[in-house]
Amino acid sequence: MSTLIAGVRTRTPQILVFVAVAAAWSVGSGIVNKETFPSFTDAVAALGRLVQDGNFWHAVRATALGWAIGLALAIVLGVSIGLAIGRSSFLADSTLGFLDFLRSIPGVALIFIFLGLFGSAVRMKYGLVATAAGFPVMIQSVYGARAMSATLHDFATAYRIGPRDRLFKLALPSAMPFIITGIRLAASIALTVNVAAEYWGSAPGIGREVVIARGDDLYAEVYALILAAGVLGVLLNQFVGWLDRTTLAWHPSNRPVAS
Repeated sequence: MSTLIAGVRTRTPQILVFVAVAAAWSVGSGIVNKETFPSFTDAVAALGRLVQDGNFWHAVRATALGWAIGLALAIVLGVSIGLAIGRSSFLADSTLGFLDFLRSIPGVALIFIFLGLFGSAVRMKYGLVATAAGFPVMIQSVYGARAMSATLHDFATAYRIGPRDRLFKLALPSAMPFIITGIRLAASIALTVNVAAEYWGSAPGIGREVVIARGDDLYAEVYALILAAGVLGVLLNQFVGWLDRTTLAWHPSNRPVAS
């Protein structure tokens, strides 16, 4: 019981901020234009109607699937390329600046380029998410590979550890905290780019449903879909946080602090 009370007290400031934002939203709706800027309660009511529609859940599933596939590709490619670059001082020094430049390009700006390359809106979405989310994973993997201590290098050399064992038993565990940080950054980028690709590229998902609702002047549904995307983002972020704690359970940052 005491734990529950402590949890409620901890969450109280967050709840108050949420209530304040909802109240400000409703007040702003009455001042601006309630038809194009519905109140918070109207948006929630519209969301309640949407969750009873099978098309809504198809859209949510398409968005979640695009996020998962794109992020998985980003992790596989980003970690592989990043570790390969990071293990070479020459490659790391010569490519990091260029990778930082590529990372600074907004993923949304590449939508029509990828649509022309892939043709299919679905394949475009996967490729775009993988590319945009792949750069933070790749760069963090480079930093992780570079962070491997000289002691470990000397240990591997002294005991004649082969390249494969050196990669999977020394380099990868050493770089894992950096990689997980990159994945956490990539997860939010992946969802943002994913919904944008659905909106601008007409790929199936929440983004396309927003376009359809806006075209029909169903603005309460538009804001309801935006709320749904936000809730999905919170859930996916919680999943990535759980992955972080599970994968790095051995890391000092995930150990309980002794009182």
